[in-house]
Amino acid sequence: MIPAFAVGRTQEIVYRLDELTNEGRLPPIPVYVDSPLAVNVTDVFRRHPECYDAELLAYMAKDPDPFGFARLTYIRDVEDSKRLNASRLPMVIISASGMAEAGRILHHLRNNVEDPKNT
Repeated sequence: MIPAFAVGRTQEIVYRLDELTNEGRLPPIPVYVDSPLAVNVTDVFRRHPECYDAELLAYMAKDPDPFGFARLTYIRDVEDSKRLNASRLPMVIISASGMAEAGRILHHLRNNVEDPKNT
């Protein structure tokens, strides 16, 4: 579980996980972005590459979608969000809010923080 701000931080984390995936350094586990606002903001980021820094633009020469990879799923629906907690399989959940004071991350923490296998 990664608490992340919906604007900027989530997109940076997804980009870095995309890099790790392309380098073969991320185990083949699913990654979920579980925040409707973060999903919407990522859509805005994708539409405005003119705002990217030089590092991201250079990276895009190798990978045209730094905010998407095979095991990444964006979740908007609350029922899909709740279903994540029923799974016992390894996964990464990136969810708002970044300070873990509100949002869907609270639901994930409540359901998973007691399990010593979770971080």
